[in-house]
Amino acid sequence: MEKLVVSNRIKAVAQLLERARKVADIGCDHAYLSIYAIKEKRVKAAIAMDVKEGPLAIAKENIAAYGMEDVIETRLSDGGKELKLKECDSAVMAGMGGMLIERILLESLPVFYEMKQIILQPQSDVEHLREFLYFTGFETLKEDMVFEDGKFYPMMKVVKRRTKKAPARPGEMEILFGRDIVTADNPVYDDYLAAEMKKADMAIKEISKGKKDELNKMKLKELEEHRLWISLVTEWRKRLPSIKTDLLNGLFGLIDGEGTN
Repeated sequence: MEKLVVSNRIKAVAQLLERARKVADIGCDHAYLSIYAIKEKRVKAAIAMDVKEGPLAIAKENIAAYGMEDVIETRLSDGGKELKLKECDSAVMAGMGGMLIERILLESLPVFYEMKQIILQPQSDVEHLREFLYFTGFETLKEDMVFEDGKFYPMMKVVKRRTKKAPARPGEMEILFGRDIVTADNPVYDDYLAAEMKKADMAIKEISKGKKDELNKMKLKELEEHRLWISLVTEWRKRLPSIKTDLLNGLFGLIDGEGTN
């Protein structure tokens, strides 16, 4: 049996799993995440699920190659539709767009509400997903980010909100940049902010060369505001060793106007 070699992205996603009894690996592709998570004792068993039979066939071969047929089941499923209530205490949706993650969650909300942890790794529409999670009753417990093959990969651990009263609606800053990860010791996130600043500067420069019509003026204003957010978060992170988390959380509320219910 060959040594299992997985990407840093898969390793980071698996590390977000804690004491899982059984995980639903939704959109499992070739089941490397399930195999790795079990080998690393992050989870005891898994259901590797995919909407296509081709990836599932390869997943079955990989599961057999690592002798895990007794602990990893494969299942053809569109999202979590074939998942039974309380069958798994955890789920992972990695390597798919944020809008697809939203659809999968919405279609099987009762199943996901019963889980103790759901790990999400959206490839796009991260800001929209953060808003969606708030409005559908989820809270984010932890966030992480890795850089691989020239791309930044954000990920988050979420769970159904347990408090009866919903917290204040997250403001623009939290929607754009997250919350937990802003205070995390993660050099990759600093690189992400620097890359976002560079993109904003380039976009501002290009628009400034164009027509001075109302549309471009509006775009320019939005970009300059976005650049200001990036600058604020970057400056705060430079001071993290001396800024307590509770103070930073207070600043989130102050800058965002305490959100809107």
